[in-house]
Amino acid sequence: AIYNILKESDEWMVTRDIGVKLFGGKYMAKNYDKVTFCTHIWSKTFACLEYLYDLGSVDRKEIDGIIYWRSETE
Repeated sequence: AIYNILKESDEWMVTRDIGVKLFGGKYMAKNYDKVTFCTHIWSKTFACLEYLYDLGSVDRKEIDGIIYWRSETE
């Protein structure tokens, strides 16, 4: 599913945006339960992206400490 989200987008995406598209939800959490939920989503999404990167399925770049992702271009 993560790979498909990246494949459908022509742009570089940050982990948060990919997680929101994958799991739904909002960018800002208004209570502790939502903060915990968002933190879990982003950490799981990041781990999956790192795995896909190790497989060579996605590209990543870092600009000013922010990691951007996109599907591997051929």
